[in-house]
Amino acid sequence: MLFLIIYEVPMPKFSIIVPLYNKAAFVEETLESILSQTEKDYEVIIVNDASTDNSVERVQQLQITSLKWVEHTTNRGLAATRNSGIQVASGEYITFLDADDVWEPNFLKQISRLQSDFPEAKIFATNYWEWFGQKLVVPHNSGRNWDPQFRGIVSFFDNNIGQGLYNHGSVCFHRSVYNSAGNYNEDLDFSEDIDFNIRANY
Repeated sequence: MLFLIIYEVPMPKFSIIVPLYNKAAFVEETLESILSQTEKDYEVIIVNDASTDNSVERVQQLQITSLKWVEHTTNRGLAATRNSGIQVASGEYITFLDADDVWEPNFLKQISRLQSDFPEAKIFATNYWEWFGQKLVVPHNSGRNWDPQFRGIVSFFDNNIGQGLYNHGSVCFHRSVYNSAGNYNEDLDFSEDIDFNIRANY
């Protein structure tokens, strides 16, 4: 595995890890949604999992200065890609945005507010939307029944029936969570997020 660090922002609050594999059609919009965040204390880590399309060129065209770049010489899967990003992350908090997803501009700001309101917590999340083409699908998690302004502490296991309470594009972990729960299981080629969430919330 080859690590190439282009530029490092010293001790940011957030490390945003973007797993990248053949997402040339989407990655620019993903990164633009990061650059549009109202909270600016972050670093961006691109982990290229041996893409074979022009995803890398699309990223480079944006000329992002606060960027770390991790290059896999062979395709290793999503779990390994997340772990590679965590390995070079320097932020106090770690969050992910897949290269075909986007954030609303105030996502990190909302996470920061939750961190201020609940300083003892280690996992922070918002609700999320899913689009299939032009169709908006409201997530079938318990959060859909809460007041839109709800902010509080919930039980992951009690509220995670059906579709996940959060997904990895709507959650942020204090880096100590990985010390206690471990990293993503690279032996799994599906549901690695579910496996990690169980350990992280146990």
